[in-house]
Amino acid sequence: NAYQEAYDYCTRGKELIKPLQESAERKETELSLELLAGVCLASLKGYAAIEAQEAFSAAQSMSRNIGNKSLLFQTLAGLWSFELIRGELRSALDLAKRKMILASALRDSGCLVEAHMSMGISLFYTGSFLSSRDYLKKCLDLYDIQKHTYLTSLYGWDPAVVSLCYLPSAVWILGEPDS
Repeated sequence: NAYQEAYDYCTRGKELIKPLQESAERKETELSLELLAGVCLASLKGYAAIEAQEAFSAAQSMSRNIGNKSLLFQTLAGLWSFELIRGELRSALDLAKRKMILASALRDSGCLVEAHMSMGISLFYTGSFLSSRDYLKKCLDLYDIQKHTYLTSLYGWDPAVVSLCYLPSAVWILGEPDS
């Protein structure tokens, strides 16, 4: 399995960098490996797996000491998926809001696509179908297949595909099946 092999490489990589001198580069590399391990574990064991949550929580702790806000965003995305799948909808919505604030501050189109998808899905599950529809449509409006296909490797899902899975249900519930 490719995810198992990637996870094994992450584990090996984390062991190899332990003896290296503390530096910003080492911390960022360690955080990147932890994030990749979280994505691999979510893909191997499920997004609600405790092991995935532990990896993303460890990454969140590491990200507090690193100024890389893009890596913090990836950490929040991993935690959001865990909370959502576990049915912790308020927590998932809070994380989606944090992602939206951070994505806006970063002005990164990929983060904005992901944040809109997260808000749309979180609002869908909390019964806010009108707002859900708007966020999912915005995700699709922002998505550019030429620029954003890399998002799948970062998060383990393609925000446009996921939005296209939820949007029809939201518009159907709103009584707009033809929109």
